[in-house]
Amino acid sequence: MKDYDVVVIGAGSAGMVAASQAASMGAKTAITEKWKLGGDCPNRACIPTKALLYSAKLLSKFRQAEKYGLKADNVGFDWLKVQEWKNKVVEERVSKESEANLKAQGIDLYWGQASFKSKNEIKVGEDILKAKKIIITAGSVPAVFPIAGLVDVRYITSNEAVDLKKLPESIIIVGAGAVGVEFAQIFNSFGIEVTVFEAAPHIIPAADTETAEALGKYLSNQKINFYIGAKVQKFEKAGDLKKATVDLGDGKIAEFKAEEVMMATGRKPDFEGLNIEASGVETSNKGIVVDETLKTSVDHIYAAGDITGIMQFTHMATYQAIHAAYNSLTKKEPVKADYRVVPWVAFSDPEIAGVGKTEENLQQEGIKYKKSVFEFKDIGKSSTQAEYDGFVKILAEEGTNQILGGFIVGPDAGELIHEIVVAMAGEIPADKIGKAIFAYPTWSEAVGSAAVDF
Repeated sequence: MKDYDVVVIGAGSAGMVAASQAASMGAKTAITEKWKLGGDCPNRACIPTKALLYSAKLLSKFRQAEKYGLKADNVGFDWLKVQEWKNKVVEERVSKESEANLKAQGIDLYWGQASFKSKNEIKVGEDILKAKKIIITAGSVPAVFPIAGLVDVRYITSNEAVDLKKLPESIIIVGAGAVGVEFAQIFNSFGIEVTVFEAAPHIIPAADTETAEALGKYLSNQKINFYIGAKVQKFEKAGDLKKATVDLGDGKIAEFKAEEVMMATGRKPDFEGLNIEASGVETSNKGIVVDETLKTSVDHIYAAGDITGIMQFTHMATYQAIHAAYNSLTKKEPVKADYRVVPWVAFSDPEIAGVGKTEENLQQEGIKYKKSVFEFKDIGKSSTQAEYDGFVKILAEEGTNQILGGFIVGPDAGELIHEIVVAMAGEIPADKIGKAIFAYPTWSEAVGSAAVDF
């Protein structure tokens, strides 16, 4: 048996940060990993998908070269070369998550499935680790809704989609959240016929309705076929293809065929092999239940990242990890996590991003607010790049002008949203932003112009 001050379970985005934080506070620290250092984000999620999306966006731009007075004859692609580029990007990022880096920090790494033997003991292979504090950062896996016939026709998730060696001619994607929309964009750009089914009233279900519906319109104009409020009833084989029977609403039932099926129906906590029951921590269908300090129902056990089910983003995982590690070791007052200002982005083309409460949230909560929307087509930058789609939307509290929510669909939305994030975090009212001077011509002008109305 080996004794540690802190044992971190899972060396993904949250785990690596938690272990580093614990070690920096002088704790004798160990970390376990059953797959790859860095976890899903750099290996088969955030980083590789964004690399593929960048290739897709460049390909789309090349095809529009004539619009900008340029010649780009015989524009095409080599999918295996695209995969090589993506793999190079992954290798570059993963190299920063090395065993040598952990060793340099004095962190011991144990490879294998971590499994609780008791509230203080964890088995990894032949090793038994005893810990004063435990931080569970085991991450999440794709959640696949049970649909009749799905297993029989076989399907892929984002795990497999990112590494496809050969592209299908057509694909059905179930789910139009960020993952479904991003892969729809990738596949469509590389010439695949894409059909997407989403049961919610609009794509990116967590987004502001007005903004999400605008994105849906822009993507539909790119020949991506979206069916909203649609529920897949069953799948079955149809020769070399896969057939979906879909309830489109209003009593309409239709059949769709494609070469491949991708399930993009969210993620669930990865409890596999953990023997979580032996730890005594409380869990729910969303994940491990934690309080504001990231402590579980067991005093010496903390959790962070996707396994908590709280806003499953990499930036949230690292934020929680710092708090979990600090709070597990500090002798001072624990620091509470604050989730009021957490941005999100879907890297479609155009991008969509948001932070704070939607109009629907505010209406449900009975909060009085003012709204301002400014379209990108009305600023000079749009003319210089011939990109006119999208807008910036700001929601501010009536009376104080404190920003309650911000949503952007359009060029570089994922970058621009942080102007609103900083304002919200610093409690800078919208009217103060409207008085600032923004350089011309820039996309940022749209944020300033949206704030002028306050």
